[in-house]
Formats: sequence, C-alpha cells, structure tokens
Amino acid sequence: MKTGSSEGPGIGCSMAVTGDEREAGDAPSEMGVGDLRIPTSEPGFQGNGSQTPLEDDLKKRERRRMKNREAARMCRRKKNEYVRCLENRLVELEEQKSSLIEEFKALQSRVTPQQRSGTAIL
Repeated sequence: MKTGSSEGPGIGCSMAVTGDEREAGDAPSEMGVGDLRIPTSEPGFQGNGSQTPLEDDLKKRERRRMKNREAARMCRRKKNEYVRCLENRLVELEEQKSSLIEEFKALQSRVTPQQRSGTAIL
C-alpha cells in the first residue's frame, strides 16, 4: 500500500476543485447574442438610454447561457477529478489486497495439516 497517500483508509474522494478554473479555449466569444444592438431609429425608441425589452431578454438569455456553460464546465471538471481519485483508490486497494493474500499464504504455510483439521494433539 502506498505510504505517501494524502488520504487515509476509508476516506472517500472529495470533489473540491482548487486553483484557476479557466482552461484553454474557455474565453468567452468576442461577440455573443447579448452584444446585438437594436437601431435607435426604431419606432418606440426612448432616448433616455434604457434598453428595449427585446435587448433585455437577449442579455438575460446570454448571461444565463454563460452561467450554465460555466456550471457545466465545473461539473465536468469535478467529475473528472472524482473519477481520478477513485482510480487511485482502486490501485491502493488492489495493492493492499495483494499484500494481504501474501500474508495469508505465509501464515497458512506455518500451520500444519493437523492443526487445520482441528485434531491437533496437545
């Protein structure tokens, strides 16, 4: 069994992700749906700088999509980390199993056949 493991026996894998979460290609696109502009010559345009309901809806939708993409990215990253942790734990448990089997065989070879059958003479 590995002695340099950061986890003790029986401790599960945590799903915490630390560090900078950005990956290559994660930068937002230069122009998204929220960047669309509605011409000011439309009927009903108010010159006070407020956005039209259509513009508001487009921006809200784009913000929601960006948040959803980031949440999905984090979820995938956490899942991958968790799977790696489980794979490492599997290797540790297989090593422990091998050493226990070897120990069992060594102890079994020290026991005489009479002792195994329970008819040992004292």
